[in-house]
Amino acid sequence: MKTRQVILITGSTRGLGKHLRQHLTAQGHDVYGSARAEVPGDDHHLSLDVTDAAAAAKAVQTVIARAGRLDVLINNAGSHLLGAALETSDVELRCRSSRGRSTACSRRHGRSSAPPSTASSRASSCCAPSHRVPRSSKRC
Repeated sequence: MKTRQVILITGSTRGLGKHLRQHLTAQGHDVYGSARAEVPGDDHHLSLDVTDAAAAAKAVQTVIARAGRLDVLINNAGSHLLGAALETSDVELRCRSSRGRSTACSRRHGRSSAPPSTASSRASSCCAPSHRVPRSSKRC
């Protein structure tokens, strides 16, 4: 007989994460899902932005508090970055992936309701002093 596992899947509201959650639940596992969006009425869903380390730690603690343990973490949450991977520094990758999310870069520059060209002109540097962002850039 298989052992029932307590599983947390990030990015579980659509695509592969959604299907994994459904499949593993049908197999008899205790599966918790997470995504940035709220899912009303789902007591096994946690609202989580995985780029926020404190929120990620809280989600893990919530699963442990509810289920008594956490056996498996499937990190399925995704983001994208257009450009040549070999030409992208770690700092730039962190900065670009934080666009529109509550991470260090957006906290530093603040969210603005101004048009992107106005908002980006405020942000002449980003995340690290060595990373310069052109004033014409519409990215963080």
